Amino acid sequence: MPIEPTEDCVKQWLSSSIHTVFQGQPKLWNWNLGEPARVAEIFFDLRCKVPPPWNVDLEWNREGQLGATKKLPNVESKTYGTPDLIIHRRGDYGRENNLLVVEFKNKYSAEAEKKDKAKVLDWMDRYGYQFGAVVSLRRARSGSLDPQSLWANWETGKPAAVAWHP
Repeated sequence: MPIEPTEDCVKQWLSSSIHTVFQGQPKLWNWNLGEPARVAEIFFDLRCKVPPPWNVDLEWNREGQLGATKKLPNVESKTYGTPDLIIHRRGDYGRENNLLVVEFKNKYSAEAEKKDKAKVLDWMDRYGYQFGAVVSLRRARSGSLDPQSLWANWETGKPAAVAWHP
């Protein structure tokens, strides 16, 4: 039976992949490319770090053995779509099989962070992800990577987010 990854381990995988892509592919930032280009490269790097039986997927919108479409909320006009990146065990339900859900943004704004935090906390609650992250892939004026980020985990029986610097 494989050892389940700790919260620190999952944070390290994500943080390491973000920094590896930033340092190894500066044109993704220098050319001001869109979020999907950056997220795809983070995905490719992260796939190499995450061991089986975990799967890393982009914009996954299926659940369960038969791959049924995830039901999205339509309460108060909140339709959250699909997460940018997840780590899970494909085809299995429950918190023990849903490890991480991530929303990325190219630029930081308090309004976007608030909306993305709501999305991530909803996905954690609805689908049982153990951890969640909201990550802005912004670059500081100095040229270094300066992500404004939130990390979410389960506290007191519900998901809660705190500031995090990957």
